[in-house]
Amino acid sequence: MREVGLLMAALAVWGLAGVSAAAGPAPGPQVVVSGDWTLTVEGVGVPTLSDLPALPTDWESPMPVARATIRRAGGRSPGWQVLIRRVDGLWPSGVTLEACLTDQGRGGTVQSPYRCSDRSFVEVGTQDTLFFWGSGNPSDVGIGLRLSGISVDVPPGIYMTAVVYTIVAGSP
Repeated sequence: MREVGLLMAALAVWGLAGVSAAAGPAPGPQVVVSGDWTLTVEGVGVPTLSDLPALPTDWESPMPVARATIRRAGGRSPGWQVLIRRVDGLWPSGVTLEACLTDQGRGGTVQSPYRCSDRSFVEVGTQDTLFFWGSGNPSDVGIGLRLSGISVDVPPGIYMTAVVYTIVAGSP
């Protein structure tokens, strides 16, 4: 089992910045993910009742915000699965991080029920969840993110989480 993390750290009230990391050398499939997203919600002040309908509760990253590449997925079991989870530094309750695939990239085969074009997202919780799977060595698989639950009830602050992608051999 190999893991790679996409570091997410808040800048201002809501900012997510990514740092790519690659899995270390080891036999079996590897996943490499790179990308970043910065979201800042500022200047909202104290809203009046007429302001509340204008404050969005869902914030989507540019699509795609990150790209994944699968390496060395050959061998006796060419299938693989990519799991996703988050590791919180400081994360407010009631705010949800979700992910989807924007495209299948090039090469290999990629499958997932979580497609941005279908408005279908997987919740990125603190436990591993199956995100996508396939075979071969696809590159540039597009990933999108969405934050939900941001409201005036969430106190201003700097919030942090890391998105961790884990690849395991085999099909679901």
